[in-house]
Amino acid sequence: MEGRAMVGIYFEGRQIILPGTYATTKVEAFNIQRPPLFKRLAVIAPARGGVPRGFTRITSGSEAARKLRGGVGLALVDLALDPSREMPGAGEILFYRVNAAVPASLDMGDLRLEAKPEHAGIYSNGFRAKRELHPDGYYLLWVEDPASGVLEESPPLGPALELSYYGTGTPSAQITTDTEGQKHLVLQGAAPYENHDILIGGSGIKTVQELADFLNGTSVWGARVLHKHHLYDPGGFPDGALTFSSGKAILDLGLSAQLQWLKASTLVTATPTGGTDTATGMGWLYFSGGNEGPPVTLGDYEAALAALEAEDVQAVVVGSPDPAVQAMAVAHCEYMSHPKQRKERIFFGGPGLEANAQAQKDAAIALARELQSERAVVVGTPVRRRNLRTGQVEDLPPLFVAAMLAGMWAAARPELPLTNKTVYAQGLTYRYTQADLEDFLKEGVVPIAQDPENGSYIIVQGITTWRKDTNPMRRKLQGVSIRDYLTRKLRLYTKKFVGAVGDSTTVESILNAVETALAEEVRGGRNPEGVLTTGTGPDGEPEPAYKNITAVFDGIELVAVEFEAHPVGEVAYITLTAFLTPTRIVRSA
Repeated sequence: MEGRAMVGIYFEGRQIILPGTYATTKVEAFNIQRPPLFKRLAVIAPARGGVPRGFTRITSGSEAARKLRGGVGLALVDLALDPSREMPGAGEILFYRVNAAVPASLDMGDLRLEAKPEHAGIYSNGFRAKRELHPDGYYLLWVEDPASGVLEESPPLGPALELSYYGTGTPSAQITTDTEGQKHLVLQGAAPYENHDILIGGSGIKTVQELADFLNGTSVWGARVLHKHHLYDPGGFPDGALTFSSGKAILDLGLSAQLQWLKASTLVTATPTGGTDTATGMGWLYFSGGNEGPPVTLGDYEAALAALEAEDVQAVVVGSPDPAVQAMAVAHCEYMSHPKQRKERIFFGGPGLEANAQAQKDAAIALARELQSERAVVVGTPVRRRNLRTGQVEDLPPLFVAAMLAGMWAAARPELPLTNKTVYAQGLTYRYTQADLEDFLKEGVVPIAQDPENGSYIIVQGITTWRKDTNPMRRKLQGVSIRDYLTRKLRLYTKKFVGAVGDSTTVESILNAVETALAEEVRGGRNPEGVLTTGTGPDGEPEPAYKNITAVFDGIELVAVEFEAHPVGEVAYITLTAFLTPTRIVRSA
């Protein structure tokens, strides 16, 4: 046999034949374990899907379309998930459907079907259901959402158990309910040992299959589960005496079988009405009465923000351009960001679409002046963007552009500025001059502009509406992000000491925990993503990223920790100065 000799060498999984020097670097040691940097965005808005006045978790565009279906809410979520070709969008969105949508329903006489809350609204008017009685005595049910292609088809329902008597006497059996609501299957045969009082449902036997197993373990009784009722609750058997024929009787769950099957439906809920069946054999019957609810009010948004207090979110967007709604959202973020609440949040908002450029500018500046908070980011300029669901190019009001920034911020590390980052857009609704952009920034408004060199659409500067001073840790969004991140991290590292014995060892441990947390954030070669940086002091000497950490226990219950640290900054401006000077040129032969 002929074999091929190895030519050259193998290095890093590749064959190298040409002679030369080859090098590689291993960077695995730079993977430093860090606390999670997860940031979740809350969107409060009307939609055509999702639980009315409740939360729906969204992690992808396809999931958003399936659950929200339409409306302002879906538009905002889409933008937050896909804001830029340069940066990712939000990884998880907690959506609150603020409109009190009403689900459609269907009255089947003895049964009332109602669309589940997440399907409430006009969408559920497209639901339909059908019930048929088979000649063999069982029912079949169908529930369908034709728009999404979901069809739920029941197995045969009703006759659930065939009871057999193998004794020599005349058997009798009946279902009864005692004063405490407990169901009993009472069996009587020819001899006392053939008699049984079996608890079914409730505190008794839980499934039809278990009941069959029990009966098959007796001396003269037996049972066989019919169709697919094995896991159904026997407590649903109606009261009454059973009729035997040739030693056999059928236990029929009746309407209870339909109710139990419908419990697993993803489309509807069902309740008995006590009426008479009017639907069997009538073909497909359509639901009705679904609507989007009354107009959304300020009180609806207030209730939504109150519900949001219990959730873990770091950014908030609302679906209303009303300044009163946005001011309420900012007040919510300020309240939740207080050290007592320990849930730091930032609001992203903006005005609606105005008739012209000047009106748009005035509305944005007025909103920023009203909010004036380090917890608020206001976008001032609308953009044109292609709706990826319809293919149409639309003018997005600043409120919608704010959702894009919120998504980018939620996905970014705290030290990463939004300044100069691109947004996905096809144009600007209004053009603004350099002076206009400066006016926006002076008033704490974030404008979107076209990069004069590459034509992309950029965030001019990531700032908050804070205007009381020029403190970058309050005025710049990056500064607020770093502060919130450090606050959360230091809480995480020190909370385990709450409830510990207050002695010198514990105080030293708290100090060490804080120092460890800060050391992990020093930016450098081994940690390129830290939020603290070394520098140069006033005396020209190297300055550490943090210093002067002290932990003082008051002897009773409080340990006060203080330190000085230097966060990284943001490069927003670069000035280039060239000194051009003449030079002599001398030539000689």
